Amino acid sequence: MAKEQEESRGNRSEQDVIVGRRLRHARERKGQSTERIASLLDVSVDEYLNFELGSSRLMPKTLALAAQLLDVDLGWFFEDSLKSPAAMSAPNIAPGCSPVDLSVERSRRKFCR
Repeated sequence: MAKEQEESRGNRSEQDVIVGRRLRHARERKGQSTERIASLLDVSVDEYLNFELGSSRLMPKTLALAAQLLDVDLGWFFEDSLKSPAAMSAPNIAPGCSPVDLSVERSRRKFCR
């Protein structure tokens, strides 16, 4: 386990929990196992599960890689989360539509549905 990740343990915040829930949602939506994503992020399965539980804080480069692997925008992990803890919904993406497609469609005032 990286030193930075060890230091972040015990500093669990509401934001860590929100990011973890969104991480889990994105992984499940993508149909990936915890083992597969942990391997791709080069962390143990236990450490990855701690990320999803919000018990361990992801380092920025790890979160950026997770966003890339799971096809979500990095900012999605944080959108509205500082305003309300209830604002933890997944991006409104129709099956077969990637977040990139959605952002392009939004710019055209259409939604990928």
